[in-house]
Amino acid sequence: MEDKDKELREEILEIYNKSRCRYGFKSITLVINKNRQGKVNHKRVQRIMHELGIIGIQGKNSKYHSYKGDNGIEKSNLLLEKVVDEEKHRTTFIRHFETTGPNQKWTTDISEFKHKDGKLYLSPIMDMYDGSIIAFDISEHPDLTRQKE
Repeated sequence: MEDKDKELREEILEIYNKSRCRYGFKSITLVINKNRQGKVNHKRVQRIMHELGIIGIQGKNSKYHSYKGDNGIEKSNLLLEKVVDEEKHRTTFIRHFETTGPNQKWTTDISEFKHKDGKLYLSPIMDMYDGSIIAFDISEHPDLTRQKE
């Protein structure tokens, strides 16, 4: 171990233990640079943490997960045409969204909104001719049971 990193190693371990082993190199670098006059590079902190064999606990991944539904029947997309160009080895999708009048094609989607009491799901039905909303539903569950009524 190098002498020039000895003080920094102790500081990293102290911050790491105070954070209950949660902080990674970025958070530890921020704390160190906040308390010091000279700046420490995050790569140096990362290297020392690697040498010490410590890593921070990663946060929970909060990516959006689509609701798959429970009907079990997969419907074909009548508005999307798949064209395969075998010569160029490319696949192109042609969308058929255009209409000549109202109430020919409708579309729907479910959007999730978080609020203090939990989640709400908004599901509008939109006319593809002029973009007007035909109907909408707000519920606490991402299913289509109320829209089918």
